[in-house]
Amino acid sequence: MIELEGGLTLSPPGPDDAEELFRLIDRNREHLDHWLPWVRMNREIGDSLEFITRCEAAFVKEDGIQWGIRWQGQLAGIVGTHVLRKDRVWCSIGYWLGAEFEGKGIMTRSVRQLAGHLFEDWGFGRVEIRCEPDNVRSRAIPVRLGFVEEGTLRQNGEIHGRVHDTVVYGKLRAEW
Repeated sequence: MIELEGGLTLSPPGPDDAEELFRLIDRNREHLDHWLPWVRMNREIGDSLEFITRCEAAFVKEDGIQWGIRWQGQLAGIVGTHVLRKDRVWCSIGYWLGAEFEGKGIMTRSVRQLAGHLFEDWGFGRVEIRCEPDNVRSRAIPVRLGFVEEGTLRQNGEIHGRVHDTVVYGKLRAEW
């Protein structure tokens, strides 16, 4: 477990977290569904447990990192890697937070910690964060952390039948 200031902790979610994770997702379904395609597929505690099991297996194989974000003891969200290349050339970070935890600096501190871990401990040369142009809160995080807005991938994604663009932010290890 990684302890940060202000009652913020990061640690891999375990099987005992499945029910709390599901309840967090369920409470925030409307909040998350617009941005995240997997929300509709997480319909019961078993779906959250399956996610946690996949996370554990990926970590063992060094194929990914997912950390549960706890604020003052409550599960608040997840920060982790979307793409993690074994050659350590580059990876991509993704994140989400329950609406009740927004505006407290929780995600900025969590992403900073994960990016530092990826650069310093795992030796990545590049870290990316990709966001939809309209997701203002999500886009603010890489900007706060000094990531460079590198461009927009036009119509490269689809969520629930809605085609969207993606803004790409990048940071190099030398810039960290």
